[in-house]
Amino acid sequence: MGFSQPLYDIGKLLHWAEPVGWAQAQPGRCLVEWNSPRGGAGWRIDARTKGVSAAAERRREFAEAQVRQFAEAQRATYGSDFDSMLAIATASAHAGLAAALKGDEKRTARRFAFAHALKHLAMLS
Repeated sequence: MGFSQPLYDIGKLLHWAEPVGWAQAQPGRCLVEWNSPRGGAGWRIDARTKGVSAAAERRREFAEAQVRQFAEAQRATYGSDFDSMLAIATASAHAGLAAALKGDEKRTARRFAFAHALKHLAMLS
């Protein structure tokens, strides 16, 4: 009670500032492709948006850059754990949205949010 982890809060802000915010706001703009690499093991998940105006994307990118700039100011406090902690916080928010997007009509948006969560978890060293 009364304790907050600032990097969790920053991860939540990044969650909405990154393209994942479209999954909640306008799920129909989210696209996801699952591909198996030729001759290789594993899968590749490509998540992108469609039909987003250039102006809207510039505003989103500006908001994301501002949150990332604020986050960088916290780096010294967390040292070598900063990147991992922020990646986990952001992935957690993305996974939470994926779980909240119910129904067949939001299946692609759910996968879109999940793909972005996996992207952040893949950054962990």
